[in-house]
Amino acid sequence: MSPPAAFLGALVAQQALHFLLPGPRIAPVPLQALGLAVAMGGALLHGRAARHFKRRGAPLATLEAPDGLVTDGPFRWSRNPMYLGAVLILAGIALLYGTLSPWLVPPAFAVVAARRFILPEERLLSERLGEPYRLYRSTVGRWLGRAR
Repeated sequence: MSPPAAFLGALVAQQALHFLLPGPRIAPVPLQALGLAVAMGGALLHGRAARHFKRRGAPLATLEAPDGLVTDGPFRWSRNPMYLGAVLILAGIALLYGTLSPWLVPPAFAVVAARRFILPEERLLSERLGEPYRLYRSTVGRWLGRAR
């Protein structure tokens, strides 16, 4: 399973939960409108990070051996801005729906992304890039961290 496939699965699960088992309404309509902004912000973050990664010549495929480390742009504040963007998209959609069950998906996706993709990627980066990656990891959080 690839990260895009996992994200697509999360979107499908979120839709199914909302339409088949929505649960109680937990967000009033004015707050639901904020969901669109959150989802769009997540999409912008994901897109910007992907473009930044490609401009630096870094492989987008998970577990493909990198030649270098991207630490600027969105990667200055998050080691995983593309995954963070995906979680924000899912959270925005959950807020937009306003019901309880879609909120099960963003944290579940974050756990799956961390275990299935992020942790193996981090092991590969540590083995391949050594001390520069360990220093980066110590200064920037997995999801959000302080800028250097």
